[in-house]
Amino acid sequence: EPGISRRESGRIFMEKAESSISSDIPIVIYRINPDGDGLKIALYSSRSPDYLVFARSDTALSTVSAPEFLLITYEKRIKDAENALSARTIKRMVKGLVHSRQVAAMLVLADR
Repeated sequence: EPGISRRESGRIFMEKAESSISSDIPIVIYRINPDGDGLKIALYSSRSPDYLVFARSDTALSTVSAPEFLLITYEKRIKDAENALSARTIKRMVKGLVHSRQVAAMLVLADR
């Protein structure tokens, strides 16, 4: 079933992304609507709501206070995220789909 396959792709993406980091590292969902795909990402995540942050703008992303975090965004927003976090080291981790939208997970490390 195509619908099941699309749902599974998002779950598998989040499993891969979360398995690559420690369970105490927060997840920042950048410029993904919390009422749409952002909600799906949050539901697919095994993290408690305390470890999920929605950053709706470049300013919100650049002011995330965690020393390191996993950034989830649409692939088309990667350059925007890199620009907003230009003082940080970013390591690309996983690419995948949430339904039919291409998304990426990147580990953001402490300030350079």
